[in-house]
Amino acid sequence: MRVLYVTWRFPKLSETFVMNEARELLAKGVDVRVVSLRTPEFPPPPDLAERVLQVPAIDLGRGLLSPPLRDIYEDDYRVRLLAPAYAKAIVRALGSWRPDVVHCHFVNRPAPIALKVARDMGVPCTLVAHAGDWIVDCTPRALASKVEHADHVFTISHVTLKSLAEKIGGAGTEKMSVLRASYRFAPSSTDLDLPPRYVISVARLVPKKGLDIAIKAIARARANGAEIPLVIIGAGSELEALRDLAARLHVGDLVRFLGARQTGETQKAILGAQAMLLPCRVLPDGDADGIPVALMEAGAAGISVITTPVAGIGELIQDGVSGCLVAPEDVDAVSDKLIELWRDGAKRERIGRALQAAVREEFAPELQASRLISQWSTLVENHARRP
Repeated sequence: MRVLYVTWRFPKLSETFVMNEARELLAKGVDVRVVSLRTPEFPPPPDLAERVLQVPAIDLGRGLLSPPLRDIYEDDYRVRLLAPAYAKAIVRALGSWRPDVVHCHFVNRPAPIALKVARDMGVPCTLVAHAGDWIVDCTPRALASKVEHADHVFTISHVTLKSLAEKIGGAGTEKMSVLRASYRFAPSSTDLDLPPRYVISVARLVPKKGLDIAIKAIARARANGAEIPLVIIGAGSELEALRDLAARLHVGDLVRFLGARQTGETQKAILGAQAMLLPCRVLPDGDADGIPVALMEAGAAGISVITTPVAGIGELIQDGVSGCLVAPEDVDAVSDKLIELWRDGAKRERIGRALQAAVREEFAPELQASRLISQWSTLVENHARRP
């Protein structure tokens, strides 16, 4: 089977699940090609390097648009206008190679282009809906149109499937199914400069990750006699605000910001942590995490987690069994659970083992690849029967 990924930017550090999924498919014998519409954030791994095509960016010329239109997300305006030109460039870049299926993560910017490529090449197209891409970036009308024109839509959780269907009035559910984001746990041998004992947060430094709550919980733990170092790995717009918060709460000596790191280095840090802390929240516009891949990586490492039951997280974490779930914004509850796990090694180990088992059962990358191949095989067979 030959599969073409259409991506906005590949690879991207905060979207390694796309790369992980493609590599798992390669291991199963699928002939994968990946189109990146923007410059990659880092070089692709050797097994994918020769399979990635970067198509030159096409622009309408933002200076020609009135200020309000410049603020409209590409998905709603510019990319739709550019989709035919992008599709033509992609087909040309592929040369004689032809896919059986076009596949696209995120239903915002890259989706109209993926759908157009599939239509021009006469093959099925599948989309994957995650979180902000359909919650924030798509109007109900635009989202419904994409679901209608796609041959199948995967969602990263059952909660996402239900909520997405509700947003578009219940249409299209017969061609939706759940596909988990793919993790790949391969810690590097690099030793980072870390405390002997610490908890860890791995996330983009953006409001929905709730890292301000994590820092406040560290401060409350100190006030209650527990000195708990927090290592934060990730980059984002909230870095300075989070640094300032740690300083104001007098825990700047406990909170260490390591910035963005390569996946292997991050996973090495996860492996050495006592617990992962990720108190996610839902933003006023409805944006929220799907199921953070960092939680799956914690499970793969066998460490316990403290998080919140927003979006699909409850499908991975069962409170008191495979993790600790607390209400969003509840600093006291986060801090209490943090102190409890910090002091109770037996409980940390029991919860970590249970999470590891849950990840292996439902979230294994091999399982996700098999789900994709099965669905694609059906689509290709049905497509061939069309008159």
